[in-house]
Amino acid sequence: MKYDVGYGRPPKHTQFRKGQSGNPKGRPKGAKAFNTIVRETMTAKLRIRTAQGRKNVTHVQALMMQAIESALKGSRHDRHELMRYYRDAVPEEPQEIASAGPASTVQPEDVDAHDRAILEHLRATILADQGDVR
Repeated sequence: MKYDVGYGRPPKHTQFRKGQSGNPKGRPKGAKAFNTIVRETMTAKLRIRTAQGRKNVTHVQALMMQAIESALKGSRHDRHELMRYYRDAVPEEPQEIASAGPASTVQPEDVDAHDRAILEHLRATILADQGDVR
């Protein structure tokens, strides 16, 4: 049987051998993609000092804490960014949970009462800056 060489049918002697990689010098096994490196770095734990003592938090949490501190000291940029994060993370109208009954509402599990108070203060400050007090 004769092998026809043509488009999509290279000569047999130039084809990859069985078990041979098409890109032998490609990405080494175990090398991480950029998104994986970013995700692992930002979720790595960091030991910080707080008013309550030392605490282990992720890098993302530490950055958020710094942004909150900066916003409370007067940084308009940080206030606007934090309010955008707040709007995305906390729904304006509480959603009802069917299984728990109509009286309960959904609250973000990572935001405690102290954090909500800080975010509400930021919201009021930004709305006052914009002249849109509700």
